[in-house]
Amino acid sequence: MNKNETQLIKGVAIFMMIFGHLFFLPDEVSQMHHFVTIDGEPLVRILLHLSSPVHIFLMLGGYGMYRVWQKGDRNRWRRIARLMVHYWIILIAFLTLGHFIKPDVYPGELSDLAGIFSGLDTSLNKEMWFLLPYIVLGLISPWIFRFTRRIPWYILLPAVVAG
Repeated sequence: MNKNETQLIKGVAIFMMIFGHLFFLPDEVSQMHHFVTIDGEPLVRILLHLSSPVHIFLMLGGYGMYRVWQKGDRNRWRRIARLMVHYWIILIAFLTLGHFIKPDVYPGELSDLAGIFSGLDTSLNKEMWFLLPYIVLGLISPWIFRFTRRIPWYILLPAVVAG
């Protein structure tokens, strides 16, 4: 898979993510007019269950990490630091705006800020749940790749599929 192909797959996954956020809540979907239903279930809800963009992003991220590792990854810490800086910029903007809109809620307790800024606490922004697992996987991926390279594919594949 080359970079253009992964970008195309990411684009499809982004559309799946948008679709999922638009039609996630059954109460909102029930208020819409449905042209196609299957056993009374709107087609849009069935399609929602068939889309899984998080798994696609996870697979593409792992594939990208592996390709970088194969080439001799020297920038892993820099990439994670850059990700955290971007997260902090967005978080500061989010907290500042939240402070003006709901000053009793944002930025929360001073003791909570360390967890929020580290990604350990996502109580103010639940959508950031993926940040900590991504960082952990990014840090331990070289060891995972070294370990799994020693295991034959016919043993590794069933273990991965089984889950």
